[in-house]
Amino acid sequence: MSRPPAESTAPTPSTVVDAEVLAHGRLTWEGEFNDTRFARLKDVALSDSPQVAVKLAFAILDHRPVVEGTLNTEVELVCQRCMAAMRHPVSEQFALMLIGSEDDLDQVPESYEPWLSNVQRLNIVDLIEEQLLLALPLIAKHVDQQDCVQIAPGLLLDTPENSVVAPQETNQVGSVQRPFGNLRELLRK
Repeated sequence: MSRPPAESTAPTPSTVVDAEVLAHGRLTWEGEFNDTRFARLKDVALSDSPQVAVKLAFAILDHRPVVEGTLNTEVELVCQRCMAAMRHPVSEQFALMLIGSEDDLDQVPESYEPWLSNVQRLNIVDLIEEQLLLALPLIAKHVDQQDCVQIAPGLLLDTPENSVVAPQETNQVGSVQRPFGNLRELLRK
């Protein structure tokens, strides 16, 4: 009985590594995540499985493993200006010192961020997901407002000429506006 030939696929590096061994050997870990699901990313992005290219360089600093890395991807977000889908490029560099407990926080140099983990079983997916989330903007919007999907005039909220403003009394030269002037009366009721 013959078997069908095995499919030839490129070997993928393990996503759980011994960071101490890699650091002592000053080794580099490279990989691409094409179909990995980043569970926490689904809360902020339209897709939880972007194609992410990662390169991690391990070394030893002050007898502790450090990781200097880069990640490159595009994440599909919702523009908060026009509420349409948009592609946000991410090209992030980071430097982490791996520590075993919070007691070691004071030994992390300022040029490194602490990463609390089991250095013998460092989960690359968790590390990449965290760095990816940190690299995303707090408020996603198209860089150029011209790229926003056409929406009703006057609804773009972040430009002075198109801002939505609550009706106020007309401002005459020399008059003082008091937007909370009647607040005291409202609080007494």
